[in-house]
Amino acid sequence: MKPKTCRATLLLFTVLTTALAGTLTAHAQAVPTTPKSFQKRGVGDAFNNANVNVTPAPTPPTVIRTVTYYSLSDSRQWNSADGKALVGKLIAFEEHVVETVKGTPEPPAPAPVALPSPPTVIRDGKVRLLVNNQPYELPLSRLSKDDQEFINVAKIGTSKPAAN
Repeated sequence: MKPKTCRATLLLFTVLTTALAGTLTAHAQAVPTTPKSFQKRGVGDAFNNANVNVTPAPTPPTVIRTVTYYSLSDSRQWNSADGKALVGKLIAFEEHVVETVKGTPEPPAPAPVALPSPPTVIRDGKVRLLVNNQPYELPLSRLSKDDQEFINVAKIGTSKPAAN
């Protein structure tokens, strides 16, 4: 080996060894606790150990909302004017809503709520169907003629006073 190559290799080895040794050793940092006294802090110690007296805001209570829909028909297949079908129940536009706070003792079961007399079957040219436990409002004109006839009969049937 030539002397220049040997010196260059030795210099490279020295530089790499020094660089690696510097990264592998941990140094302590001097942190003043008072203006005249110092305390050593090791690597990885907390950056700031000051206590902040902040309490988190209380979380609002969880409110459980239970909605009861008034069903006006059994579940059936509804057909649109363009031939599409879906299965659901005809429901009134009125609904009964009960809100309770989670974690409070359960109130006794509410008494059955009477159906409003007469229930709203058609509002603003729309009907309400319960499909997969979700209410949907559909324009009456989108339903087939047979379904429109069914809704009109249901509307007439619910508008009559109940027989005792």
